[in-house]
Amino acid sequence: DDLNLRLINSESDSWAEQIRTLPQGYSFVGGPVRSNILQEAAALGLTETKPFFAFMPTLNEVAEGRRAWRFFGGPDDQVGALLRWTMVELGVSSYGVLYPNERYGLRMSKIFWERSVQMGGAITALKSYSPQESKGWARDVEAFLTPPAKAGRRDAVRPDPDFQAVFLPDSLTSAKSIVPQFHFFDESRLLFLGTELWTQSWSDDSSAESRYFQLALMPGAWWADNPAPAARELRALAAERGEAPDFWVALGYDFVRFAAALGPLDRDWTSREVNRQLAQGRSFPWSLAPLQWDLGGMVSQEMFVLTPGRRGLVLAEPQRIRTLLEEVRLRHQERLESGKTGQSHRRTSTQEQLSD
Repeated sequence: DDLNLRLINSESDSWAEQIRTLPQGYSFVGGPVRSNILQEAAALGLTETKPFFAFMPTLNEVAEGRRAWRFFGGPDDQVGALLRWTMVELGVSSYGVLYPNERYGLRMSKIFWERSVQMGGAITALKSYSPQESKGWARDVEAFLTPPAKAGRRDAVRPDPDFQAVFLPDSLTSAKSIVPQFHFFDESRLLFLGTELWTQSWSDDSSAESRYFQLALMPGAWWADNPAPAARELRALAAERGEAPDFWVALGYDFVRFAAALGPLDRDWTSREVNRQLAQGRSFPWSLAPLQWDLGGMVSQEMFVLTPGRRGLVLAEPQRIRTLLEEVRLRHQERLESGKTGQSHRRTSTQEQLSD
């Protein structure tokens, strides 16, 4: 069947009028990607004329499932993927959370805390740091690793952390400065859990950090080597143009096909009818991690859990991660027995030199 597709730039002064004057045959709007544009569309009544499927992790003030929908995974999906994978595949039960003291870090940490409790895990260490004061991050990591009873006692041997993984909801750029600090304090046995910010920022240049990120896990909606038929088809289409698809290409590819599969809406459509159709669309062939809607129009996505490989991010394999954990634990024990540990007792001036 023929498919009518029209691109509208939300940066254009006339974007609202372009949507308002779309012919009846255009049943759905994919986007926007910015919260203020969606809020304006709702205020202008545009979301009452056609269903909007926003490419955003949250709709904020716009009621999801009633005034608009998400075609996008959310923070809860990212956290849920990490917790399920580490709990089920590795038996992790205790977590530490080291987060930047700003809006995103606070929100993601709160979600991680709540979900871990719901799923039977425990947060045994929690600390914030200033995202603007990178020179102090070494001290922040040392304090995070040091139990309160040992704080300030340079003669005391720091016990092993009482958590098995660290959730670090910050940019990959910041993580590349913070994660090596754990190795500086001779603590390389921890899993480092990032957000989709890490996934979307990971590049070939990041392979230089593989020594520090070999035990890093991060959630993602797009997995470049996904064997699903739709993902294979997308890679083939992109290869014909000499390109490689990424998350945003896959998102557009899936949305266009998904909207076509939903079919045209009646002129007097209702949000309840849209929700019913969405909840029935569980057999759609996705190139991304599948999205699923409930009868209330709320979407969820069971994201992939990825880890650094030789050529970019790969799907995390439990046995490979378990083997790496055993190796780093063995090396740590060998250093301990040879008397080469104790970096946690170096002077603060040395820490500051490393963080510079």
